[in-house]
Amino acid sequence: MRDIKTYLSVAPVLSTLWFGALAG
Repeated sequence: MRDIKTYLSVAPVLSTLWFGALAG
């Protein structure tokens, strides 16, 4: 279940970058 911890730690960063790219 190590992957879930990694995902939870990376997801906020990726979502922030993705939203930032969409907002332009």
